[in-house]
Amino acid sequence: MIVADTDTFLWWSDERHLLSQTAYDALLSADRIVISVITGWEIGILVAKRRLTFDTDPLTWIRGTLERMHIEVVPLPLDVAVRSTELQQLRDPGDQMIVATALHLGAPLVTKDDLIRRANVVETIW
Repeated sequence: MIVADTDTFLWWSDERHLLSQTAYDALLSADRIVISVITGWEIGILVAKRRLTFDTDPLTWIRGTLERMHIEVVPLPLDVAVRSTELQQLRDPGDQMIVATALHLGAPLVTKDDLIRRANVVETIW
């Protein structure tokens, strides 16, 4: 199992050329790809701010992409939400919750985010 962050989820679904070869290979060979429910929240924010657009509403796009790509959504348990606040080296609350999710699952996180990778609190793939 691997966890995809928001950018990775978006790129894996529609713009695979933006992924590194290592990330691409890891996603291709993964027996299970999951995203945090926070990825849906982040996509919703990006659409609301008009930084991301789809031909349909974001929820319909996300659900269709999850089904088409065989990607699962994992919930945000209370202990993960609270643990995320301990990751002060990560400034973005969304990143904190996604990293805490990967830690909770004991799974590597596929991310291009340099701050997450440099924080070295979770195994990352890029």
